[in-house]
Amino acid sequence: MGHGMRTGRALGDREQTVAAFVARALGCEATRVVRVDAFATNAVYAVDADGRRCVVKASRLHEAVRAEAWACVRGADAGCAAPAILGRGRLGTDDRMSAFIMRRVVGGPIVAGHPAFREVGVGLRRVHAVRLPGFGWLAEAAWDERGDFALRHSSWLGFLQGICGDARRLADRYVVAAPVAEAAAAALDAHADALAAVEVGSLCHGDLKAAHILVDADRLAGVIDGGDAVVGDPLWDIARFAHCADEGGGLLAARGVRSCAGAGRRARVARAVVRSAVEARRRARGAPSGASRRGVARGDDGLPGAAGWLSGVRSVDRADRA
Repeated sequence: MGHGMRTGRALGDREQTVAAFVARALGCEATRVVRVDAFATNAVYAVDADGRRCVVKASRLHEAVRAEAWACVRGADAGCAAPAILGRGRLGTDDRMSAFIMRRVVGGPIVAGHPAFREVGVGLRRVHAVRLPGFGWLAEAAWDERGDFALRHSSWLGFLQGICGDARRLADRYVVAAPVAEAAAAALDAHADALAAVEVGSLCHGDLKAAHILVDADRLAGVIDGGDAVVGDPLWDIARFAHCADEGGGLLAARGVRSCAGAGRRARVARAVVRSAVEARRRARGAPSGASRRGVARGDDGLPGAAGWLSGVRSVDRADRA
């Protein structure tokens, strides 16, 4: 298939822009450009160029692109199976979108009991050993010309309280948002001492789930989609994975988290609050709610599901105090 073709059709304007970006970044022509996913603020393209299979991720959120590319590079340097970043810059001449290009990771989502969980755990431990000042989403950091950044929150508890605020701001459109936010805030208050024990933030993937952990036969192929990378409590990654799968405990064991005072409480609160975080960020980016489209298939019911998690946290807390 020659340059300028997409599965037998001429490239559209956006695909031509992506092809030009690839040419600048790699110094070779793209022989295939296909959009594979798109939301309100970003789009993802599968690209073949000079025998290499790549992915281009483009977004109007310039700092989010910068943050995800940085997280992939830092994660790979730490020993995690993050995709290799091959280039980053403005997508076209109008400066409306930024993009990065990375090697495509070929594989399928990890499943329960897969032997690669051990490798995933080792990689997580290495990434979590990357300590950074401040707390919060990398995509919301303030970057300077040298490539250094400052995060929005000075404490882990402050970051979690910010998530509750995000959920409250959804209340005018989604009735369930307000009670979920209030219940989450109450959980934070009840466990503030344990959360305050997280004095230094670790680099976390932030959106760890089976669809983002790809395997090829018995080996780990890669961990993808670091757009929600966060600096915070390493248990956040475990909680994020656990709310989408039943392998949270197995990943926790593979990760090698040491038992310490308050760790169980931190994990339970994170597992509850992460539901509000996922839904608030999904809606803020113009993506479908967890209760629609693919969310239904995986049992992710968005903000109503968050209420269920919070109820479970309160039940466990009462049992612990009994």
